[in-house]
Amino acid sequence: MTLPRFIDRPACTTRLNCSVCRDPSATKIHEDWARYYELPGPDGCPLKRPMGWVPPVTPPRREPRPPEPLKSIPHEQWPKWAKALALLKSDEDAGVGDTVHRQLGLLGKAFTATAKALRVPCDCAERRDEWNILYSYAALPSRVG
Repeated sequence: MTLPRFIDRPACTTRLNCSVCRDPSATKIHEDWARYYELPGPDGCPLKRPMGWVPPVTPPRREPRPPEPLKSIPHEQWPKWAKALALLKSDEDAGVGDTVHRQLGLLGKAFTATAKALRVPCDCAERRDEWNILYSYAALPSRVG
């Protein structure tokens, strides 16, 4: 019975196994492959790779740039939900995040406790700070609220 040639397999033609195939110390893998395939031998690499060949190290990826700092959005560009919440603001609220936090009250605390118990991040504090920056009451015209 003639074995299929390993060099015709996608594992060889796509170069996925070059580092293993060319590794002289990988005798166990070579023995396993030899049961099922006709191996090319030390000089029979179709890609002309010598024994001991190691694929080049890919360069590290560039670090992503940090996100742009948040800036307050002019009141005219606020979404309708933020404008509606601005009508409920109090003197202590810095922005929409504080208003939402205050309006939710016990329900918000219960949600946070449930999320914590389920080990699900709620990100409430981060969202509150973000909304306070984006929808700051300092950007409101004096007649709103």
